[in-house]
Amino acid sequence: MERMIKAAKELIRKRKIKLITRERQIMYQVGEHYVRIFKKPGRTLLTCSCEHGTRFCNSPTICKHKLAVIKKITDKKRPNYKKLATWMHEQYEKIAKKVGWKTQKDCSVIFEDLPEKNKEVMFELAKRIIKRFNL
Repeated sequence: MERMIKAAKELIRKRKIKLITRERQIMYQVGEHYVRIFKKPGRTLLTCSCEHGTRFCNSPTICKHKLAVIKKITDKKRPNYKKLATWMHEQYEKIAKKVGWKTQKDCSVIFEDLPEKNKEVMFELAKRIIKRFNL
């Protein structure tokens, strides 16, 4: 099992996992193999196209491909909306300056010094971007 975990981490590190969505099915291409995730009443199942990946009848099997997908899904960290809001504000100010556009005096400051209402708007915008684009 330790070898399999190591192999799964290596697949993730080498970016060998690619999400493919087909007709309401969630599928990942892992190297040359495919891992499909689907639901049955009361459970979620994974199948893999490799020789070790799919047997159901009382013999739960796991392969490095399934393990890599599970690890990738569970390790996915959501972006921090506060960091995103701060970054967007900084980029907005840089771009405005570059194109010669003067922003409001109260807003031409570092994020922490923005008026509270402006920060709230930026936080809300960042949250919506994260939700809308499923980040």
